[in-house]
Amino acid sequence: MDFSRPWQRHYDNDVPLTIRYPRVPALHLKDGLLRTGDIAVRDQDDYFFIVDRKKDMIIAGGYNIYPREIDEVLYQHPKIKEAVTVGLADAYRGETVKAYIVCQEGEP
Repeated sequence: MDFSRPWQRHYDNDVPLTIRYPRVPALHLKDGLLRTGDIAVRDQDDYFFIVDRKKDMIIAGGYNIYPREIDEVLYQHPKIKEAVTVGLADAYRGETVKAYIVCQEGEP
């Protein structure tokens, strides 16, 4: 594959995907497809929704945990201004979940 020029891949609807960056890392390409690492779900109307990124997924005790889902629950609390969830190394479970939060001003 020549990465010096844009290349295209056509899908069923015949709309081409054009890559304009001269150096796409080879690890993101497989069988001519660009692998972004996005995790998406499809609803009953065939709409796709990006829910997270594969690299962000936490695997704890064999369970796949998506930090974005935890963040969305944390953001529902009125005292939380910002939140981020990360995976930390754990000798027993492989990874464990840790959330960092910033409270609204005036909240303990």
